Amino acid sequence: MITILHVAGLATVQDLGRPGFMHMGVPVGGALSPELSARANAAAGNHAGEATIELIGAITLRADTPTLVATDDGHARQLAQAETFTLPSSPQLRYIAVRGGIDVPVVLGARATLLIAALGGHHGRVLRKDDALPIGDASPRKGDLPDAPHLTEPVHVIEGPDVAQFPGGLAELTGMTWRIGTRRDRAGVQLAGSQVRRVTSSIEAPSAPMVRGAIQVPPNGEPIVLGPDHPTTGGYPVIAIIASAHLGSFFARSTGAVLRFTPLPSAR
Repeated sequence: MITILHVAGLATVQDLGRPGFMHMGVPVGGALSPELSARANAAAGNHAGEATIELIGAITLRADTPTLVATDDGHARQLAQAETFTLPSSPQLRYIAVRGGIDVPVVLGARATLLIAALGGHHGRVLRKDDALPIGDASPRKGDLPDAPHLTEPVHVIEGPDVAQFPGGLAELTGMTWRIGTRRDRAGVQLAGSQVRRVTSSIEAPSAPMVRGAIQVPPNGEPIVLGPDHPTTGGYPVIAIIASAHLGSFFARSTGAVLRFTPLPSAR
């Protein structure tokens, strides 16, 4: 076991998610940045899909048995029994892995926490003081540390299905500078700093299937990027969708970070 002694901020157990249940209203979920989670797992000698602790904030944990702990920066540390490990407060998205993985129950094929449904993870909720997480016995893996996502490069997007509802088309989104807004959670991230114009006569469409990375534009013109725990359907028009390879980079950026979008090169 590892025991949580202190946590400030949002901490959950996450893996690579549970695809295949969207038709039941269950989003894929999983790590906000699979690349960072994979780096922590690699540093711990795990396969990329093992469950880790996803954190925005600070945490202190205690190893109840000798345990190897690793973080997404590629650093690993062997903890003795009763030894503690702390990640100090940071606005950055961080991941902690333990050798063997975090062995919470598998629900619908994954260990990921889906907060909106109180499903998976540790009792379907955020981690808090005195929570004890079992350590698994997953077979070790040796390999190179995956590259970290680039957090300053433009984010690639493709045209969304409703791009015709915007007078400037995709160019209006890609021609502006944006900031990661303060309204953000695992379901979605608000973009701040600019607004996208919509066709005046446009009305909300009937609900349509949604995907992670879809950029919806509500009536106020401030886009919302859907996260891994997004609603499976939605009615706001979708101007663009973040390219799969850039999802981890986008969601790893901290509140207030400045970014730009650019068309996926093959889609120009």
